[in-house]
Parts: sequence; C-alpha cells; structure tokens
Amino acid sequence: MVDKDFAEINALQKVFPESAILLCWYHVLQAVNRWLSKSESGVHGLSNTQKRNEIISFFCKLKACTSYFQKHWEGIGHMWCDYGRRFSHARSETNNVIERFFHRLKYQFLSGYKNRRLDDLIEVLLGKADDYFSVIKTLQDVGRMKNRFADTLSQVSDSASGLMESGWALKITVKNSHGVNAYQVPSESREDIVYEVCPVESYCNCTYGLRGLLCKHLVLLAKLAEVDNDIYPNMETDISTLARIAVKERHYFVHCEDLKVIKMPSLFGNLCFFASAETLQCTCCTFSHYNTCACL
Repeated sequence: MVDKDFAEINALQKVFPESAILLCWYHVLQAVNRWLSKSESGVHGLSNTQKRNEIISFFCKLKACTSYFQKHWEGIGHMWCDYGRRFSHARSETNNVIERFFHRLKYQFLSGYKNRRLDDLIEVLLGKADDYFSVIKTLQDVGRMKNRFADTLSQVSDSASGLMESGWALKITVKNSHGVNAYQVPSESREDIVYEVCPVESYCNCTYGLRGLLCKHLVLLAKLAEVDNDIYPNMETDISTLARIAVKERHYFVHCEDLKVIKMPSLFGNLCFFASAETLQCTCCTFSHYNTCACL
C-alpha cells in the first residue's frame, strides 16, 4: 500500500510482478483536498470551505470532480485500497500504521540520526524493533491494549454464532458452481435478499464480502463445516477440489514463466488472481485470509 508515487510503483511492479499494489485512501483524499485548495479548482478560499467539504463527501461516493477524477484517479481505480477489490489487508485502508512505525524507527530506535551504518539498522530491526512489537503483542494478548482487528473478527464471529443458534442453516441452499461448493445464504435484515457465498474463494456478495472482508456469512459456513463436514466441506477439502478442477480444465494461464507466476480467473465476476510458485504468494482473497489457496 503506497502513495501515488509512480517511481515507487514501477519499481514494485518490476520486482514483485505477482503482487497487488494498492493506493492509500488517506493519501487519495489528501491529494484531492490539496487540489481543491488551489485556484484552478474553482472552490479555493475561506468562503468555499463548505463547498470543499461537500465535494470531499461526494468524492467518497465517486460522484464528484468528474473531469479531475477521470484524469487523475479513474485510470488507476483498480489500485484504490477500498474500491471494488476483494482482498483482505487487515481491514486497513491506509499506510498510516507503517508510516507511524517509520517515525518511531527514525526518532526512537535510531535517535534521529540519518545515514546510520547498515549493520546498525539491521541490529535495530532484529533487536529493538522486534522486542518492541513483542511487548505490544503480549499487552494485546492479556487485554491491556486494544487489538481492533481481533476485536472486529470477534464481533463477526459472534454474529455468525447468533445466526447458527437461530437455525439459519435450515435457510441455506447448497449449490454447485464450476464443480465447487457454493451456497445461497438469506440476508438477516432483508427478506428479499439472498447472498451468493463461495468459501473456497472467500467470496460473498454482501457489502462486506465484496470488499474482501470475512463477513458473518462466510464465518457461518466455516462454523457449519466444523459440525457437518458432509454438507459443508472444510476449506482444505474445497481448496484441493478447486485446484484439481483448475488443472484438469486448464482454468489458468502462465503469466510469467521465469518467476513461475500463473493467472487464474475468479469463479465470480471478471477478477483474475496471480499466484507465484516461487514466492508462494497469491493476490486472491482466500490467500489473504488463510495463507493458502487453490491457485497455489
């Protein structure tokens, strides 16, 4: 996840062709804010503060700054960290956390001195920095410091448990999609909506699922797999099944032979995933959650 720095982006694409590069949403809005403050925007100055706020609000819905949006952002919309993508990034839309770490690294661990020796930097990263984060993790594990990511996952798990206890399994329809298990799960809040869910791709077309998050519908199916493995195969079984089908039907393309990278189309929509047998990394949503997937 980076700023809109094409020198950095080009370097990353060349060295890590199998990786998805995302634009930090905070820096997208920051750039728009700065542009709105310029005279060429037509809404600069103190008297137009309210207008700028409204534009930012509309921009979040992709409905404002049409020509500016098309020129500067639409062409790279696929790189936005929260714009129609299906990939979990620890529920983070910005690179503020890593920038905060760099700040701590420079001014706490390296005492504000630049051009330090390489061996000094390595010693700090393997010593002080590692010890620091070990302490943070320990504090989170014993409940003395919040872990918002874990808290959110716990809330999703509780919601899924609530559906399970209310007999939601009886409302689920099992279907087959390209030879793998998929399900139709009714919405809890609206009777007229039924979601398409496919655990092996970590896919659900609910609001959260389309953003690559583990929604309560996916977690519900994972919980059901623990108690009824015949109707709801576990993730390992589903991954093996999809992998066999992909090989048999040639449901993939060789993207980069030197780096052993394949391109594998999604079962849903027009997305494609890139998996590398050399780095054992993949851009699919399942890999982002489980560190394994049918593509690999």
